[in-house]
Amino acid sequence: MHGIALGTAVAFLASLGFMYQISFGLYFTIAVFIAGLVSTARLILSGHQPSEIYWGLAAGILAMLLSEIIYSF
Repeated sequence: MHGIALGTAVAFLASLGFMYQISFGLYFTIAVFIAGLVSTARLILSGHQPSEIYWGLAAGILAMLLSEIIYSF
């Protein structure tokens, strides 16, 4: 759940930047940094395997991309 939420947040900020042609560089960087911190903490605490972290992030990004595709129709 952590990875899905963080992947969605990162993809959301990236899509906002592309849609509105506004620089969200600082916010995007902070979101990626937080995603990295949380993912690292989950690995250190042995809460997840690396593949689970990657699949969670990918699922969040994919969900955001799908919502952008559906919204654009």
